[in-house]
Amino acid sequence: MQSRAGESLNHDIARLLHVLDESAAQHAAHARRLWAAVSAPPRIQVLGRPWAGVSTVTALLADDGFAVVDGPADCTLYVLPGSLRPVDQAAIEQLSNPLVVLNKADAVSPDPEEVQQVCAAVSRTLHTTVLPLTAHIARAAVSGAQYAYLRELASAADAGSQVATIVSGDSPVRAWGPLAVAVAVSALRRTADLDPMGVQKVLEAFSGFGHVRAAIHERAAWATREHCSAFLDLLDRCAAESSARDEVEDFLAGPKAGELALRAAGWTGESVAELRSRATLGTASERRVALRAERALARRSADRATSGLRA
Repeated sequence: MQSRAGESLNHDIARLLHVLDESAAQHAAHARRLWAAVSAPPRIQVLGRPWAGVSTVTALLADDGFAVVDGPADCTLYVLPGSLRPVDQAAIEQLSNPLVVLNKADAVSPDPEEVQQVCAAVSRTLHTTVLPLTAHIARAAVSGAQYAYLRELASAADAGSQVATIVSGDSPVRAWGPLAVAVAVSALRRTADLDPMGVQKVLEAFSGFGHVRAAIHERAAWATREHCSAFLDLLDRCAAESSARDEVEDFLAGPKAGELALRAAGWTGESVAELRSRATLGTASERRVALRAERALARRSADRATSGLRA
């Protein structure tokens, strides 16, 4: 359910966009596009050559609430199927700041340190972030038959040798691969009362999807800050140029624009003084964003102080 603050913000934006439609048609369409980018779920584009695991990764992201799109996106994810080939490098070099995942990492090496070394080497070649991922077990739902089989393995004296041969057998966990099965068996040996949901959580942690998710959220948050900043920049131009000046200035001076200004600055609780210090650093655009956030936070503090005196 949407919060009252969110409903109020959307109401104020809807009213503002209507004013722009009526009085600043040259800016209205652009304002609507920018606001759609601000308010939409993070848009992710997933690319990769056939058999890389693009469909599996796409399904994982969709389950997490990301909007997977074919066109312009807030984050582009390129999926490597365990190795970097010239065709991948050529495709990645055409992208702007992509996030690359080395999928099927369990097939690269059973040693996590070696996998990290491979990722680091690919990262140096591509000059971008590369994260390991074993996507096919990130959402593995552990069935009763699988759980019983794993518990039987965990209690066996020769579990290691049995795990090594599951790819050639007819076990219910054959599709997981030996390394994922070994991780699940090890977890059951350490924690005797681990239930199927616990095994599933162990497998998701082993898959590396949590790190990929966090990296995507970081990229998406940066994109949202850029969208918020661009939206407020456009409103500044509208206030200077259009016949909707009064309405736009009222919005810019209000709490809703203040919320957007703090989002644009990536505000995480800094004080007014800290934001003022940020406003003296970086590029002209970065200084403008910090100054706008400083003023918004100062207004918010003043409004709260006034409300407290009235109470």
